Amino acid sequence: MATIKDVAKMANVSTATVSRIINNKPGANIETEKRVRDAINLLNYEPNNIARSLSNKTSNLIALIIPNLNNPYFSDLVNIIETAANKHGYKLYLCNSNDNEDNIAYFLKSIIDNYIQTVIINSLAITEKDIKYLEKHDINVITIDRTNVDNQPNTISVDHFRGSYIATEHLIKNCECENILFMSGEITEKSSASRFKGYQSAMQEYLLSHQVQLLEGNFTYKSGFDLAYNTLNQKMMFMGLYVLMTLWQ
Repeated sequence: MATIKDVAKMANVSTATVSRIINNKPGANIETEKRVRDAINLLNYEPNNIARSLSNKTSNLIALIIPNLNNPYFSDLVNIIETAANKHGYKLYLCNSNDNEDNIAYFLKSIIDNYIQTVIINSLAITEKDIKYLEKHDINVITIDRTNVDNQPNTISVDHFRGSYIATEHLIKNCECENILFMSGEITEKSSASRFKGYQSAMQEYLLSHQVQLLEGNFTYKSGFDLAYNTLNQKMMFMGLYVLMTLWQ
């Protein structure tokens, strides 16, 4: 595998000159640049991205902070973002945080150390302090839906209220359900609270007599299974029970 020294030797220039040309820095004349470019092509030289990052204090990485890869939603999200990043010459730096504060602290430092300039965040563990920490280091921040950060200017979000309302409306109008149980992740989380309000609103609008029922778990499959299993075991005599699952993330 060719090295930068091999390129410099073939082009009869210094390694510093090769580095400047690779990183599109001024200082070399047209003839010198052509010799270096030709040597790179002939030797099939591929610059070391880590070395380039250290030299330029920038990188071609985009960081993505997600809770985990257990949920197929996040696996699909990673694939879509990675495909788009690669299309534009960027690589994905994946941060699987498990919504753990220690993990978040580690990844934030790593992002800065690797001169990453853009971070996409989907994590409940991220705080406004974390966002300010990134912005202080001139890092662009985009949040996707699942955060507890308010007033973030660069964000893509889902209307959780409307989605839950439509789901409940469908159960009532199309499935003729009346006894609907709302199972949720932590209700203190913004998306959970919005979904619960959407469920409440539809119940109040379409049912003259209704009982709002909330079971709170966390954002895991096991939590959803346990809540559903225990509830159905307790209420087998009520065959009209329908469960509105809201454990998507």
